[in-house]
Amino acid sequence: LTTGSSSSDKISEEKKSIAADFTERALSFIEADKIRPMKIVLDAGSGMAGQMLLPILQKLPLEVKKLHFEPDGNFPYHPPDPSRTENLKDLIDEISAKGGNFGAAFDGDGDRVIFVDESGRVVPPSIAGAIMSRYFLLKNPKDKIVYGVTVSRIVPETVVKMGGIAVGERVGHVFISRKLKEIGGVFALESSGHYFFRDFFYADSGIIGFLVMLQILSDETKSLSALSAEFSKYISIPETNFSVLNPKKIMESVAEHFAGYEMERIDGLSVKTEDFWFNLRVD
Repeated sequence: LTTGSSSSDKISEEKKSIAADFTERALSFIEADKIRPMKIVLDAGSGMAGQMLLPILQKLPLEVKKLHFEPDGNFPYHPPDPSRTENLKDLIDEISAKGGNFGAAFDGDGDRVIFVDESGRVVPPSIAGAIMSRYFLLKNPKDKIVYGVTVSRIVPETVVKMGGIAVGERVGHVFISRKLKEIGGVFALESSGHYFFRDFFYADSGIIGFLVMLQILSDETKSLSALSAEFSKYISIPETNFSVLNPKKIMESVAEHFAGYEMERIDGLSVKTEDFWFNLRVD
């Protein structure tokens, strides 16, 4: 962190590391003395997450296999986008070959995290988000959870079941964070692996998301696959992109076709039927 001041004849600069402050704030989300010993695999994706994780991991009873912790802007091993399954190959191979309680992969700037269970299966962010939503509502009854409209229905259903208030919002970091702050909610999530926290300035953090899941698995004493199975109620497909002419006209044609069904216009078009739902957005 660099701060500076200036006058007509003088410029001063002060440099200060915020690593210790971040470590303290991140660890405040868990009870470090109640984290059970686990064997985990973490893929920092050659981004910043590795350097941010190192002082945190030193304070936890974990056996950690560290993948690609050294920052390298050329990203020599794989692109720093953990939402794409092909970029999780190193993590999945390590878990599958050598075992572990679970794995996590981070994006380049550390604000996203994707989880892999002990068998090497990717946990969809909606499922991880539903697990975290239940956790936060157990600690904060009747609180508010914000979710991007593309997440699985299991998220708002879980929030309502837990007595919380589920608030849908258009997809995008700015919109989700702003809505969370506006309503004073405790937690928010997107289908891309972004998790936002009231006690982290309403911002997102993949590292805090990882720590929260670590706490949940310590409290539950269940495997991640078993915990995920409790929330795997729906079949879903990944977000799919199409290039079309006149997308807004097509969206209105789809809306006309599904006239009579429940619809939302928070972000594009969301249609809900008795058997399925979908969201259609213009990129």
